[in-house]
Amino acid sequence: MYTSLALCKCCRLFLPTNTIIVFDIHGVLFKCSYWKMIKCALSIPNKRIIFFLFFKPKFWLSIYRTYRQYKTPEAFFIMLAKQYPQINKFKKSFIKIMNLQKPNKQIFKIIKNLKLNGFKLDILSNIGNETFENLKKKFPAVFKNFKNAHVIKRSNNFISKPNTEAFEPYANLSDKNIIFIDDKKANVNAAKESGLYGIYFSSAQNLVNEFKRLGIL
Repeated sequence: MYTSLALCKCCRLFLPTNTIIVFDIHGVLFKCSYWKMIKCALSIPNKRIIFFLFFKPKFWLSIYRTYRQYKTPEAFFIMLAKQYPQINKFKKSFIKIMNLQKPNKQIFKIIKNLKLNGFKLDILSNIGNETFENLKKKFPAVFKNFKNAHVIKRSNNFISKPNTEAFEPYANLSDKNIIFIDDKKANVNAAKESGLYGIYFSSAQNLVNEFKRLGIL
């Protein structure tokens, strides 16, 4: 159970009634199955379309320029496909490859305890909206633990971490302690700049230790 005397830096209690714990997806809740990704990519039919594009210098220049502006996978694909509509036929395969993930079992043991203690859990991730909806269908038991999910969308111009604007959903919750967990230090630093309590995720045990230090577990 959480320790009722746990204090944050501003001497506020980390209690279920005033705390929201926000998780990143990739590298925290889920681990990538890289070998499966490679196998799936090699099995895509009609790869000759992409093969021919690879011999065009302009295509590589487009990849470079698009990636510089849109570093998240789904946004990158969508914007590249605007320039090369022929690759749109690979969108479902692309999403399937991106979602060859496996849940981090150790993290979900922690999440189970957080839920039992009554904490509200959210997601804030650079995953694209379509990719996220597909992943939710694959793992409904996982995502039922979270109340809100903030993901990147075309409607908000694909704003993503570490841009501090990505944390705007929590901007007006000054009465809450918002704890944000991510495996990228740049994202954690951006969260801190936005007024959140950032935790750099390196392992499940280190996260448990940090939660114990805060009196949450």
